[in-house]
Parts: sequence; C-alpha cells; structure tokens
Amino acid sequence: MSTVVFGLLCALLTGVGGALGVPWVATALLLAYPSFILWYAFGVAPTCFPLVPTCLLADVIAAVGYVAPAQLLLPPSLLEPGGLVPCERLNFTSWADTLAFVLCDVDRPTCAAARGLRTGWPAVDRLWAPLLDAIARLEPVLDADAYDPHAHRVCAWVSFVWVVPLLGVAVLAAVLAYALCGAALALLPPAAEFAGQLLLFYQTE
Repeated sequence: MSTVVFGLLCALLTGVGGALGVPWVATALLLAYPSFILWYAFGVAPTCFPLVPTCLLADVIAAVGYVAPAQLLLPPSLLEPGGLVPCERLNFTSWADTLAFVLCDVDRPTCAAARGLRTGWPAVDRLWAPLLDAIARLEPVLDADAYDPHAHRVCAWVSFVWVVPLLGVAVLAAVLAYALCGAALALLPPAAEFAGQLLLFYQTE
C-alpha cells in the first residue's frame, strides 16, 4: 500500500509539475522512493539516513516469497476426488469478487474503509455498488475459522483475467483525465492574460 500511495503522489506531481513547467519535481520524488517508503512504512525519518530498520531485509524476503514462492502447490481445500474445486464455491463469480479479495487481502483497514465509500453521485455509486457488495460478502468469510487464504489467493490469480479489462478502462480514463487537466492548465495562463488585456482595453475605451 505504501507503493500505491507513492505511485498516486508521483502521478499527481507529474501532472501538476508538467503543467507548471517544473517536471523535475516528479523526478526528484521518484529518486526519493527508498526514503519515502522507509518513512511511510517504517517511520524512519530521512534525516536518519543511512539507518534502516533491522526488519527491512526480512520484509523484502517475505514480500518476494509471497509474490514468487519457491514451490507452487495447490491447497488441499481446492482438491476433491473428482478433480479441482471450482472457484465459484469460494464466491469468485465476477470481477468485483476478485478485486474485493485482492483489496481486503492486501490491507484490511483499506478494505473496511472502501466498504463505506459513498460519493453522493448516483451514477458513480452505481459503478461502485458491485464492489461494495462483494466486500460485504467477503468480510465474514475472511473472519471465519474455515477461511483458507491460500485457496482464495489461487482463485484470485485464476480469476484476475476478469479484472484486466476493467483495469484497461481505468488506465484509459486516467490518461484522458491527465491529458484534459494538462491541457486546461496549459491554456489557463494565456486565457487569463487575454482576459486581462481585454478588460484593460475595455477600461481604456
């Protein structure tokens, strides 16, 4: 989640800095990635450099092992005498179920916060509704004694193909929004200058 926050901040500074003519701000932030993560995730201030937490290497090894384990074995709960248990039994039936599990598995507080997310705009809330419903169905499962995280993660990987088109649409929307904001910020100074000149010309007439 620290990397996600850093990515959003970097994207924001890239757009604003590029529009204001200071693109080096985003580059400076990108170079400060290690210090940002140490401060945001571990609470180590940049002024403590080169001091690093003693648990940093262990966390890196655990993260690498989580993403790319040495062995890939199917959990016993996904095996049955006739073959494999379908992921539909674990409530992976749509993109919303997959995205809800990924969100809740990565960070439970963010998952709980997203469950109550309401924008007040009916059109936007209708788009979020399937994801919110999926989170509401998933949270009791995560707290149950019979919950098998390995089985759910395998099904999340298998069903992630449902999320790919949605991510493509989100990336396209972000690119279009960035282009529109950049164009608006680029046109704002000339428009303000023209309006000022027009007002001055009107006052002098």
